[in-house]
Amino acid sequence: MKKLSIPIVADVPPDPKYTAGQVLHHTISSISDVHFELFWVDHMGLPPQFIIPDNCSIARVFGFQLYGIWMAIARLTKRLGERSALLRRLGLMVRVSMWMAKTSLIGLQLGFALRRSSSRLVWCVVQGEKTVLCYTIAALVSGKKLVLQQWDPLSWWMTHRGHPKGVYRLMRALLDRLERRAILNVVPSDAWKARLRSEGKESIRLDNFFDDPVDEPQDLVLLSDPAAVHVVFVGQFYSNTELESLISFLVRTLLGESKSLVLHYFGYDNPTQTSGGYHFVVHGALPRGELVKRISKWDLALLPYPTEDRFSETSSLSFPSKSRVYLAAGLPIVSWAREGSSPDIFFREHYAAHYHNVTTGRGSEEFVRSVVKASPEERRRRYAVAQRILAEQFSYSSELVPFRKFMVQHA
Repeated sequence: MKKLSIPIVADVPPDPKYTAGQVLHHTISSISDVHFELFWVDHMGLPPQFIIPDNCSIARVFGFQLYGIWMAIARLTKRLGERSALLRRLGLMVRVSMWMAKTSLIGLQLGFALRRSSSRLVWCVVQGEKTVLCYTIAALVSGKKLVLQQWDPLSWWMTHRGHPKGVYRLMRALLDRLERRAILNVVPSDAWKARLRSEGKESIRLDNFFDDPVDEPQDLVLLSDPAAVHVVFVGQFYSNTELESLISFLVRTLLGESKSLVLHYFGYDNPTQTSGGYHFVVHGALPRGELVKRISKWDLALLPYPTEDRFSETSSLSFPSKSRVYLAAGLPIVSWAREGSSPDIFFREHYAAHYHNVTTGRGSEEFVRSVVKASPEERRRRYAVAQRILAEQFSYSSELVPFRKFMVQHA
């Protein structure tokens, strides 16, 4: 029997060194009875070296770089823009028109390539305005059923890159059409899923899920350091202001407990310590299973999340993957996030005794003291609670199985 093959279109390859790539790699490799054809829409110019799952192959790579006369025009408009505000606006309009033309051409090429696939559907991962425009055209040309996956709202991407509001409104309208065209929208949070369903768009939640727990008891190693509190931060540094606020709060609080702070970082970034008063240890990136086991012995996990008004949509809809890692490790979590943000709502509902948001301004020091004074027995009970939540919310059975069933049924 021929193995089912499904095309996946993404701007990031399914390589664990990327945040989105880690989720894609885990999802693809977990659906081992299906082969996935990767159409890589490389609009960010990522390195061509990467590791993909065994059941995935590269069908085609689309590059967005400008060459020749197009590059010369882009450079000229930037230089002219230094002379006056009018020339700067005109130059921006020219460059936007060029990337839209380039992206539209790639969308046509992608659409015809997908049209030749034997699969009835295509799995498209959206991230940024170029993928929105590209996929809109490709979906029309290919005629395929569409499964659309998003990590963060389009506003997060375009605000960070300073795109004009007019361009954002156009791309948001195109994305809305894509969401309505899709037979399934895949998002990382319950809040986002609920919003899409309220708009009449079919949606499920899927992100950085974990394997179903086994019945065998796990050996839980716990660190006890009388002189210091060891905290963990995992992932990328996209909420640096909030992270610094968390660290400053912990340093001040622990001084009253006659303890120092040790911050352990795990990830692909190469950060440097930006303020004093604590010891900073960079461990680099680890495979997720090893990462969870390594951090579970420490005291506390840090969850900074955007609090600026311009990122309010992101904080209310997205769900940071590190949250799931912290829960898998059974760690208490202290956050610096908007009240009502997606992770804040989730942990208040499911993990309230072991979660605290410092921005509330209530009981923060008491929460830290309870973490510092927790006995080994209390820490083991907390770990057991976290494992139950993980099984119910973020497991293979709860997240991947419904997604796999849908994909196989419609392919």
